[in-house]
Amino acid sequence: MDVSADEIRREMELTRQRVRAEVTEVVAGARQLTDWRFYPRQFPWATIGAATALAFAAVPKRAKVVRPDSETLEKLVRDHKLLLEAKSAEAPGKKGVGAAMAATLGSALLRFGMQYATRQIGQRLNTAFLDRTNQESMG
Repeated sequence: MDVSADEIRREMELTRQRVRAEVTEVVAGARQLTDWRFYPRQFPWATIGAATALAFAAVPKRAKVVRPDSETLEKLVRDHKLLLEAKSAEAPGKKGVGAAMAATLGSALLRFGMQYATRQIGQRLNTAFLDRTNQESMG
């Protein structure tokens, strides 16, 4: 078990180099996974399928229009199965085109903000790790 100091230093340097390479790979992989363009490039058909499914789920179902005659309406009111209320012309739950556009824009801004923040954190962690590794190798 006679290991010289030079052999230990060489092993430590090799370990540092391996760790640097692995951290660089992890940062590159994280950067790639947070890039929204990666998925359409890598999985075009799956992306189209997911977008189609999302669009299908987002579009509301067509409302059924029932046009009963006056006798049927009278019977439903009499049996307390139909309640008539006066409401304003615009339903409170409906969103306008402007609100939908604002929601889409807000979502896109949030996604790009998260991507930017992730990139900045990755760069800072990588810089901090490299600085620390350089200090250890010199000291």
